[in-house]
Amino acid sequence: MWYPVFNIDIKNMKRIFNMEKGKIKLTAFVISEHIVLKDFKANFAGTILAESNTELFYSVEVQGSSEPGYLLIVNYGVAVFCSVPDVEVTKYIEVISNYCVAPLAKRHRDEYFIEATEKKEIVFGFQCMTAPVISVDLIRTAMFDLAQSEALECYQELSQALLKEVKIFAGELARSGKASMGKREMMKFMGRALIIKNRIAENLYIFDVPGMAWEDEYLEKVHNGLLNFFDLRVRFKELEYTLKILDDNLACFRELFLHRESSMLEWIIIILILIEVIDMFITKFMG
Repeated sequence: MWYPVFNIDIKNMKRIFNMEKGKIKLTAFVISEHIVLKDFKANFAGTILAESNTELFYSVEVQGSSEPGYLLIVNYGVAVFCSVPDVEVTKYIEVISNYCVAPLAKRHRDEYFIEATEKKEIVFGFQCMTAPVISVDLIRTAMFDLAQSEALECYQELSQALLKEVKIFAGELARSGKASMGKREMMKFMGRALIIKNRIAENLYIFDVPGMAWEDEYLEKVHNGLLNFFDLRVRFKELEYTLKILDDNLACFRELFLHRESSMLEWIIIILILIEVIDMFITKFMG
């Protein structure tokens, strides 16, 4: 699913960077479950270059530099910075945090570099890609893919943590044939699992081709190269598979819980019947 981009500053987006500029640093952070883009846009003073209902792309001033930095904010809780010093990144994150829903205690972070080359081909190496032409469009495409990679990393970690709990619970059932987890604990676990699963499912649409790559063959090559470098397709399928396993296990746990409740209800009914029979016996023969 691709969401159209509006208000694009073509002049700035097509600007070509100096070949001697050196490495361009991209830094991505997963800082919350959601960022309220509408409120952020209304209060942030940066120059907006592009926007959609899922992302905002800004040009920002960098202290001590005549060249601007860039900021990409996506609504699933990721902020990506380009050519912005760490000190200023920290300040920006503090500002962005005011528009976050459910900030994360542990922030995921990753870096990637872009470097100009005199060779004609685009090369994707470890933590760095080289390209003959570096434009703001290319930078934004790389920031988009880095944002997806970090979001995926966060979701994989969450799903694996849930799967680990499921394995512990399943192992206990296999060893003893019963679960020590009480009703309250089981309900809390199932609730937590469903919340995390729903959060991941709500944002799975993000893993798609950026709009610019549909319109530009050069950017499409950049996107496909980064897609392969970050292993996004494979990791996405792994995440889907993990969610399927969690779904199956949660269904089993629900059945187990309902069976336990049903068995308890049956015993209560049996006990009540016995009490009634005993009462009738006492009334008839001893009354």
